[in-house]
Amino acid sequence: MDMMKRIASLTNVTTSEQELIDFILENPQRFLILKPKEIADKAFVSLSTVYRLVDKLELNGVSELQDVITAHLLDIKHEAIIEDFDYPLLANQSID
Repeated sequence: MDMMKRIASLTNVTTSEQELIDFILENPQRFLILKPKEIADKAFVSLSTVYRLVDKLELNGVSELQDVITAHLLDIKHEAIIEDFDYPLLANQSID
């Protein structure tokens, strides 16, 4: 299961953890550039909530969560490129 689905499907989370989950799902690219304290501030949760969520995801830290989300976003971008096989690749090619 990819990390975004895993985050979205977490059960037994606190209200604060759900706020953080919502922030991550709505702003994954913004989440990637923030430091843990900044994440907590932007999501309106405590720093301990950030680390508690990381623990529930069985990861070793916020940076590992950011790495996994980065990989997920790159996979989505790669899949979008590959899906359109008829799209011209060179300037002298056409769709016909």
